[in-house]
Amino acid sequence: MEKIDYTVNGKTLQEASKIINGERQTEYGSAENNFALIAKLWNIYCSSREVYRKREINAHDVAMMMGLMKVARIMSGTQKHDSYVDCLGYFAFAADFAEKDKNNVE
Repeated sequence: MEKIDYTVNGKTLQEASKIINGERQTEYGSAENNFALIAKLWNIYCSSREVYRKREINAHDVAMMMGLMKVARIMSGTQKHDSYVDCLGYFAFAADFAEKDKNNVE
C-alpha cells in the first residue's frame, strides 16, 4: 500500500503518518480494508434496528458501534490485548447507557 504523506501540517501530522503507515498498518492491515470491515459491521448493526427509521443515533449506539470497530480490528489484526480491553470498555458503556435509558423510561 502506498504511504500517505501527512507532513504538510507539522509534527502532529508527521506523527500520525508514522503510526498510520507503520504500527497500525502492521497491527490491523490496511486502513481501507479495516474501515471496510468496520462499515460492514456498522451497516449490519444499523440495518437490523427498526428504530433507526424513527430516531437519531444515541450514546448507546455509539458505544455499541465503537465496540464493533474494535471487533473489526481484532478480526483483521494481531489480536492485541488492548483491543479486547477497549472492546469490553465500549460494551460496558453501552450496558450502562441502556440501564440509564431503561430507568428513565420506567
